[in-house]
Amino acid sequence: MSPISPLPAIAALCIATLPAALLARKFGTSAPHRRFAPLDGLRGLLAFLVFLHHACIWYFYLRLGNWGRPPSILYTQFGQASVALFFMITALLFWNKLIDAEGRAIDWLRLFVSRLLRLAPLYLLAVGLLLIGVAIRSRGMLNESPFELAAHVGAWLLFTLPGEPDVNRILDTRLLIAGVNWSLPYEWLFYGVLPLCALGFGLRPSWRVIALALSFCLGMFWWQPVMAKLWPFAGGIAAAHLLRLRDWSAIAVGPFGSLVAVACLGAACVLFPTVHTPAALGLLALFFFFVAAGNSLFGVLVHPVFRLLGDIGYSVYLLHGLLLYVTFEWVLGHERAARLSETGHWLVVLGCVPVLIVLSYVSFRTVELPAMQRVDRLTAWCRTVQQRARQSLR
Repeated sequence: MSPISPLPAIAALCIATLPAALLARKFGTSAPHRRFAPLDGLRGLLAFLVFLHHACIWYFYLRLGNWGRPPSILYTQFGQASVALFFMITALLFWNKLIDAEGRAIDWLRLFVSRLLRLAPLYLLAVGLLLIGVAIRSRGMLNESPFELAAHVGAWLLFTLPGEPDVNRILDTRLLIAGVNWSLPYEWLFYGVLPLCALGFGLRPSWRVIALALSFCLGMFWWQPVMAKLWPFAGGIAAAHLLRLRDWSAIAVGPFGSLVAVACLGAACVLFPTVHTPAALGLLALFFFFVAAGNSLFGVLVHPVFRLLGDIGYSVYLLHGLLLYVTFEWVLGHERAARLSETGHWLVVLGCVPVLIVLSYVSFRTVELPAMQRVDRLTAWCRTVQQRARQSLR
């Protein structure tokens, strides 16, 4: 079996549906998004494709020592196109908030609290596991000064906005989580500029919110994001406006729309070696518009199995790199894993699939969901602190 054959990806997705179906039947799934139900299932599929992207990269990394794009357009796009669509989902959901506000005030405090509780708890868990991995690789020895160690750990705790340094001089620390952390600063950048974008909709955020957004943007210039990676957000913004045109939305729904959407996605993932081209992004944006308009791809994206995958998508995204690292580096050992045949490599990956689904479900129920359920409580506490601070200054 070729290391870049699509057959392992198909087999992995089929295997993933089995534990997902059992979990969905026994525990149920979260209520579908009231307005964009197919996006829940799409999110789960995309996270799983990123796992397959890195599983393919591991095959070549074990043999060549180079962590980079696999020599396959399909497996490359499993990673690049999936993250681009993640960015489109973010842009659509939050740009819609600006459009729907129609001059009314947006609760910016609650919005940012909800984002913090959505992204931070699981990320901190992943970083904690990464640091445990660093300690194991370091055999408990301190290889840098305490100041350097604190600075490097701090950079990771801040979503690697100050950079993604090697911790305790463990080369390529980021590979313990497959480097998936790179996308999170771009998510924060989009959230940070939203109050400034709100001005264009006639909204008037408080001067504190504007000052915070400007400070955040200035900090992002220091971070120096790659501008090409910001373009997918434009696809989500465009979809938010196109969805207001009923004629376009009506065309997107139905079997014909499903065929067109699948064709666009297939062309983007097979014909273009990178997502960072106008044609590839255009095809992905068209596919995304069809799904955002309500096209569930013949009902697949609203099926309970894919809704459950959507629930655990963030956990799959953040934790799969750790699972692959532990499997290949510690369970099998680097040298033994490097001697596996192509079929052997993919059989190991297929064995990881049910472990990943169950592990991600546990982290969703114990870390993600409890945090999301505390948004209103934390928002109220923050308001109380604000009021007390204002009273003390009078």
